[in-house]
Order: sequence, then C-alpha cells, then structure tokens
Amino acid sequence: MANPEHLSLLRQGVDQWNTWRNQNADVQPDLSQVNLTQIVLEGVNLSHANLDGSILTGANLTHANLEAASLKEANLSGAELGDANLSHADLTQANLLGIYLKSANLSGANLRAAQLNRSDLSRANLTGANLQEAFLSGADLSNATLTQANLSNADLNRADFSRATLQETHLQQSNLSYARLMGAKLNQSNLEQSNLNGTRLNRADLSDVNLSNADMTSADLLGAKLHRTNLTQVDLTNANLSGANLQDAQLEGAILKGTNLEGISLEGVNLDVAIATEADTDTEDDTPTDLKSRLEQDEELSDFLI
Repeated sequence: MANPEHLSLLRQGVDQWNTWRNQNADVQPDLSQVNLTQIVLEGVNLSHANLDGSILTGANLTHANLEAASLKEANLSGAELGDANLSHADLTQANLLGIYLKSANLSGANLRAAQLNRSDLSRANLTGANLQEAFLSGADLSNATLTQANLSNADLNRADFSRATLQETHLQQSNLSYARLMGAKLNQSNLEQSNLNGTRLNRADLSDVNLSNADMTSADLLGAKLHRTNLTQVDLTNANLSGANLQDAQLEGAILKGTNLEGISLEGVNLDVAIATEADTDTEDDTPTDLKSRLEQDEELSDFLI
C-alpha cells in the first residue's frame, strides 16, 4: 500500500512535490494501489516511484518524469503522457488503453502483456523496449522508433507503423494482419512465422529480414526493398509484389499463387526453388509450378529473366 505521507505530499501539487523530491533524492516514493483518477500532474517527478496497481485513468502526466518507475498492473487508460519520460519503466500488464504517448521516451521500458489498443505512440522512442505479448490493435506507431525492440507474439492487428523504424526488431509470431507499414524501415528484423495477411508494406525496407514461414497472403509490397530477404516457405498468395526489388532474396518453397510480379527485380534469385502456383487438386490446371517456368511462359514477365 501507498505511504500516506507521500500521497499527502503529492496531492499538495506538482511544485511542492518536485521540491521535496529534489531535497530527498534517495527516497523511493510509494504510491502503490492508490486512486489518482484524472489528477493533473504535468511535469511531475515520479522517477523510480512505486505505482504498482495504481489507478491513473484520465490523468494528465504530460512531460512527467517516470524514468525507472514501477507501474505493474497500473490503470492508465485514457491518460495523457505526451513527451513523458518512461525510459526503463516497468509497465508489465498495465492497462494503457487509449493512452496518449506521442513523442514519449519508452526506451528500455517493460511493456510485456500491456494493453495498448487504440493508443497513440506516434513518434515515441521504444528503442529496446519489451513488448512481448502486448496488445496494440489499432495503435498509432507512425514515425516511432522501435530499434531492437521485442514485439514477439504481440497483437499488432491494424496498427499503424507508417514510416516507423523497426531495425533489428523481434516480431516473431506476431499478428500484423492488416497493419500499415508503408515506408517503414525493417532492416535485419525477425518476422519468422508472423501473420502479415493483408498488411500494407508499400515501399518498406525489408532488406536482410527473416520472413520465413510467414503468412503474407494478400499483402501489399508495392515497390518494397527485399534485398537478401529470407522468404523461405512464405505464403505470398495474391500478394502485390509489383515493382519490388528481390535482389539475392531466398525463395525456397515460397508460394506465389496469383502474386502480382509486374516490374520485379530478381537479380541473384534462384528461380528453380520458388513455387509460382500450388497444384489445384480440384481442377486440371496445367499452370507451371515453379517460378522460372512461369516467367519463361509469360511474355510480360519473361524480361525479368534477363
């Protein structure tokens, strides 16, 4: 439970609280399990504070310092934390539904299994953050930085990562169905066994990315960079690869049934191992089953063999 003295000081206002913190830098404030609904704490210093299980719904924490604070299982739904410092904060299983975190610093933060559906994380710094098993359905992460972050097994359905930086990011077995990653930088990231059904990756940089065994049915990769990308066993049925650059990409066992290959670059690709169409057991379709044969027999695509 919270320390009554600490809670009383906080309720006296931000200025008095911050003065006390400056004079007592060695004290770790205990504000756990308290109800601070809709409290105004703009610019407050809550670094290293214990806020586990506290209720901060609708609170104004704009520009607040929450560095290394503990907010495990706290409820901050609808709270305002624009430009706040949450670096290395522990938000494990916190309720952050609809939270405003635009331009916030969440580098190194622990957000494992946190609820972030419909949250605004645009331009936020999530470098090295732990978002394993987090819920970010419909969240706005446009222009955010997620370099070396861990989003494995996260629910990112319909999230917006447009122009975001996701270099060396862990996205294994994540759900990115119908997400928006237009112009995103995903260099050297791991998306093995991820769900990218209907995902928009227009002009995204997927160089050196591991996409093996991913589901990319109906994904839009118009003009995407896929240099040295691992597309082994990827299902690209009905995907749009027009104008994409697949230089030196690995396509062993990739399924390209109904895939739009107009204007693609295949320099250095082994065409004998990719599957252009899957055998249709219900029809007597004589369509070639390997990509090389398909390109050789299609007048519009045969130029890509040169």
